[in-house]
Amino acid sequence: MYDNPSGIQPRKHLRLIITLPLKFFVDKEAVARDGMVIDVGAGGMHFESRHRFADSSALRLVFGLRPGRQFELQARVNSVWVDLESDKVRYRVAFVTIAKHIQDEIAEFVFNSWRETLLNNDQ
Repeated sequence: MYDNPSGIQPRKHLRLIITLPLKFFVDKEAVARDGMVIDVGAGGMHFESRHRFADSSALRLVFGLRPGRQFELQARVNSVWVDLESDKVRYRVAFVTIAKHIQDEIAEFVFNSWRETLLNNDQ
């Protein structure tokens, strides 16, 4: 999918290419939907799901970056497209009303993962 061996995408907030399970809620629905995180950064994420919903939907995302640490964040959709081969829908979302300490924690996780990847590639 990506040709970047470092696993990092340069942008305002670096994004780490990673595969993580995701639960999300659309608007104020009580039923969780499943997805898979494709990349994550301190400002947002890219994920895919078999579920389709309106571009203007408000989302509540629930995911963990490491064991014992789960995030529950509000997001808004930036872009949507359908992968015709897999029939999955891909969403790029931006986090909204994210606390600074949570944003910093995600940024630190991304940076440390990137650094570890670079160190392992040098060996």
